Amino acid sequence: MLSMAAQMVFLNLESMMVVHQGENSATEPEWRAFITELAGQDLSKLRVLILTNGGGLTAEQRAELKATMAGRSVRTAVVSDSMKVRFIVATIALINREHHCFTRAEIGKAYDFLELTATERTETARAILETGRLLA
Repeated sequence: MLSMAAQMVFLNLESMMVVHQGENSATEPEWRAFITELAGQDLSKLRVLILTNGGGLTAEQRAELKATMAGRSVRTAVVSDSMKVRFIVATIALINREHHCFTRAEIGKAYDFLELTATERTETARAILETGRLLA
């Protein structure tokens, strides 16, 4: 889903999803589009990279994510320097064992954690730039 002046934008790259979030939580339409996309994925094969400028999931969004995950784990790397985001990641890690946080300086470690190939790293870097231009 790509939209103008967004708080959350994502691109689905086959078995990889790149999510870029601004300083605030996703709007309801943005969240709805994301959770719908996530629910339609094969979670056993999906990997997710989330870059956030400080925005995170609300309590309601975390509850809906938990219901959508239904006890399954998705290898997810969250990249942010925000302490607030680190706290949110810790709470989500309780429902997704493979949910880890990295600082912006550790993006290479996030790529390693997601086991991205050289081609996937290039595609992911392009997706990060593309989604970042659409944030509010």
